[in-house]
Amino acid sequence: MFLVGRVPRVRLRAAERFRDCCAFACPPRQPNFHSSVQRHFAAYSHFEDFSNIGRWCQFFSFSVCSAAPQVRINKALRERFSRRQADELVRAGRVTINGQPTSPGARVTAKDVVTVDGEQISLSSSAFVHTDDFDSIESRFAYFKYWKPAGVECTTDRGCAENILDISGLGAWAEKNQRRLFNVGRLDKDSTGIILLTDDGRVANALLGKKSGCVKSYLVAVDKPITDDDIEALQRGFVIETEYRHDNKVKKIRVPTLPCSVRLRANKAEIEMDIHEGRNRQIRRMLAALGYQVQKLHRYAFCGIQLGPELGKEGAWAPLNSRELDVIHQALQNLSAKVTRSEQRPSSHVRVRDAT
Repeated sequence: MFLVGRVPRVRLRAAERFRDCCAFACPPRQPNFHSSVQRHFAAYSHFEDFSNIGRWCQFFSFSVCSAAPQVRINKALRERFSRRQADELVRAGRVTINGQPTSPGARVTAKDVVTVDGEQISLSSSAFVHTDDFDSIESRFAYFKYWKPAGVECTTDRGCAENILDISGLGAWAEKNQRRLFNVGRLDKDSTGIILLTDDGRVANALLGKKSGCVKSYLVAVDKPITDDDIEALQRGFVIETEYRHDNKVKKIRVPTLPCSVRLRANKAEIEMDIHEGRNRQIRRMLAALGYQVQKLHRYAFCGIQLGPELGKEGAWAPLNSRELDVIHQALQNLSAKVTRSEQRPSSHVRVRDAT
């Protein structure tokens, strides 16, 4: 539910508080407008009766409107096109919504009719699932883990001969089931190990966000034994030079790495690393800065999800089991809680005018 309209200039302090409360207490995706206003506004207002919020909305020139979930047009087309491809089609005037030309950033509902070059396109049903809708996720979306071999590119661009969809065989599954899979995060072309693929667009943010707490575990082999001093340096973190990519542009930057867990194996030239971030070629750059050359980099666990016996060899893939789906479920719950707190936090610029 959401509010439209404008509050008239009235002298009642309670009316001003009602207006400001509605401004930040009821975000567009609030599932129950009336109870939300009652809960948030009761602490501030001097009204005695909160049983009919609709009457107060009408009195203060608000209209309470129910609306179907809306998403950007490029997100609604994600099962057929990448967002960049969808934006290019829109700019070229090849996309219409309900028979009308559209523009980048336009929003659609699941009931809208969208055509590309005159052909009606089925909109992505998963695109209209809210962040806080995580019930029965295994029936709504597909979640896979894949043992990536060396030489496979973590890209869904079918123009790349070594793309992860075609090499793994999951591309054929996606086409058969009319899904658009993508990889969650990346592994270097020369690296091996576990990587997740899904059609749930919320998972990347839930697992890879700065405050997600996701731990990625690696087995690293280098060209010579690693000294104790270098182990301590890796654990403390230090400044490395890496690349920042945005809009097809690459910029060299110097950034500090976060503290991580490092365990030296019996073979002094092998270590296990648990890191909480995933900068471009981070482990390789950290070890190179200390004078080591990485000969093998293998990720055996990602956010608590391991390769497991069901992936018996490189190149194998399998759906996530119930325990692993619980990891996804918990991550989505945490993401939903963060979004809710952010939406309900009052804006610093919201002020209540004096009744003068």
